[in-house]
Amino acid sequence: MMLTKAGTRGLVRLLAMLVLLGMLCWDAHADDGVIDVGQPQAQPEFISLASHFAVLEDASRNLSLADVRRPETAVRFRQDAQRQTDLNYGNTHSAIWLRLQLKNSSEHPVERLLELAYAAYVNVQFYAPAADGGYTTVTTGRVFPFVSRPYPNRYFVFPLSVPAHTEQTLYLRVNSIAVPLPAKLWEPAAFYRHERNDYTGQAMYFGVAAAMFLFNLFLFAVLRERMYLWYLAALTCMALTMAEMSGLAKEFLWPNSPNWSLMAINIGYVLTMATVMTFMCRMLDTVVNAPRLDRVLRLLSGLLVFSVFGLVLNSERFAPWITWLGLVVIIAVLGCGIYCAFLRLRSAYFFVTAFSLMLVSGLMWIMRNLALLPGSALLSQAPQIGSALEMIVLALALADRFFQIRLQNIRVEKAALAAQTQLVEVLQSSERQLEQRVIERTSELSTALNKLQTAQALLVDSEQRATMGQQKALDTLAAQQQFIAMVSHEFRSPLAVIDNSAQMLANQLVVQTESKAATLVARIRRGTVRLAQFLDTCMTQDRLRDAGLLLKPAALDLAALADAASDGAQLLAEQHRIVTKVQPDLPPMQGDAELLRILLANLLSNAIKYSAPGSEIRLRVRHVRDRHIFEVIDQGCGIPADEIPHLFQKYRRGRLALTKPGAGLGLALCWQIVQLHGGHIHVDSTQGVGTRVVVEFPSESSAEAHISQFD
Repeated sequence: MMLTKAGTRGLVRLLAMLVLLGMLCWDAHADDGVIDVGQPQAQPEFISLASHFAVLEDASRNLSLADVRRPETAVRFRQDAQRQTDLNYGNTHSAIWLRLQLKNSSEHPVERLLELAYAAYVNVQFYAPAADGGYTTVTTGRVFPFVSRPYPNRYFVFPLSVPAHTEQTLYLRVNSIAVPLPAKLWEPAAFYRHERNDYTGQAMYFGVAAAMFLFNLFLFAVLRERMYLWYLAALTCMALTMAEMSGLAKEFLWPNSPNWSLMAINIGYVLTMATVMTFMCRMLDTVVNAPRLDRVLRLLSGLLVFSVFGLVLNSERFAPWITWLGLVVIIAVLGCGIYCAFLRLRSAYFFVTAFSLMLVSGLMWIMRNLALLPGSALLSQAPQIGSALEMIVLALALADRFFQIRLQNIRVEKAALAAQTQLVEVLQSSERQLEQRVIERTSELSTALNKLQTAQALLVDSEQRATMGQQKALDTLAAQQQFIAMVSHEFRSPLAVIDNSAQMLANQLVVQTESKAATLVARIRRGTVRLAQFLDTCMTQDRLRDAGLLLKPAALDLAALADAASDGAQLLAEQHRIVTKVQPDLPPMQGDAELLRILLANLLSNAIKYSAPGSEIRLRVRHVRDRHIFEVIDQGCGIPADEIPHLFQKYRRGRLALTKPGAGLGLALCWQIVQLHGGHIHVDSTQGVGTRVVVEFPSESSAEAHISQFD
């Protein structure tokens, strides 16, 4: 038990000695890192604090100021007095504590400005000694309004005041995604000059961007080409993104929107990539030159636009996804530009150059933030330098495109002028040829006109001769008609005498019952009737052709007309049977009795002529609705179907009629008589069965006279 107490006391003494030694070592080390602001410096404007900061990385992000000031925690601070470059912890979730010791050995208080030249810190806490022995705290960052900054600057600047003959220990706590620490301690007058120059440089960058925006807007207003709109959109998104990265957007555009400040830079990157990619597709005409890549780029554009909504909903969750999507977009855009460059597209050379400059500057800035490259003022401005070069090169690409279009227009104009000159020459040559052809044609027309005049004179002479010949023909025809009329008249009287004599002989022979003589007399009568019928047909046809036929309409007894026609036909029929069937109580019909008698006589004569001996021929008269219908039906040889349309033409005789007597006038005369009465005639015939001729007349014909106009 005693040994245990002694061992315990020894162990306590050993620990106390180690703590005291550590504190002494810490004090000695701290003395090495103390900055005496009261002494003149070799570089009076500012002091780089990379080698003067003692740094503690708080992975838990739970340590407070009181915690880091405790001796057991204070010994964890580390300082590199030989460091020449800015501190940089890259992407980290830890909170970084910085400790800085200042003293003033002069007789007067000293004012200084501590600058952290990085605008993207999420949370910065500055702890300065207070007069009561405690510490005053200043909390600022991107998630706080701009007025939370103790000094209005795009970066984080903290004013310091070190009293004479005092020593102070300052603390800074920085929490962000990327933690580069470009820190300087400035003499106020020098910082004001530096600040003025810094803002002047920023103004130059955004002034160039504004000038290029206005210039290309003017070009769009003049040229009306949508490509300039996409360039303006890309330029605007890029400029706003650079303004957010540099801290100017936080200071001037949305100073009181902390939440938007967290999303703005990621949304700016996304929209910049989308608009630059769309501008590239327009400039390189990927729809035509690289259709497959164009579809991929359109898909990526849709994903970029969709990711904007994701960033608005949950920026922290979507940020890693945006990083990988941005990498894919960069590879796709660069690959498309290189592919189009291999296709020898002039615009592709400019685009690959511009995009490569922006990509290299962006990679250098990212590597600087990830502590892969040493920090420097040039690297801190790499995105702006790269974006400025990209905007300039893309503007040169548009200018080159405009220049190429102008050269193409000049070439087209020259080609059009050459074509116009050639066309003028061709027109002149054609004009000369046309003049020559006109002269030749005029000569030909003159010759043809002379021939035409000669032919016209001959034609007039021929017409005169034809007129004289026609007159002679008319005179001859009239003489012939007069002769025919005279012959017919002369024939009628002997025929009547012969017929009457034959009738008397027939009556005597009936009494004396001499059958052979009766047969001869019957033949004489048939011959006289047939000859008389032929003369009637000729005379009627001649009257119709010559001076026209004046109808003599009257109320007709159709039964008597049918019986008379049947009796006349029976005289012509040696071995045929004429059957007449008349509908009783027929309504009256107006017509020319003589012409209708000739009509029925011709129809029955034809039926007898083409019917076999012993066959029956029927004559039917009936009334249907408002029409009188005459039908002549035989059981003869029939008419071929191809001859039916030509039955009513003059002098037209069918193949079967060539062995039968006749002149081809009967049916033509029948058609003319039917037309004079306003009727209609048609024929139905089947070879080997028989023929049916149907004549239809209206119930009441016009009482006015009709004049024939038929030949």
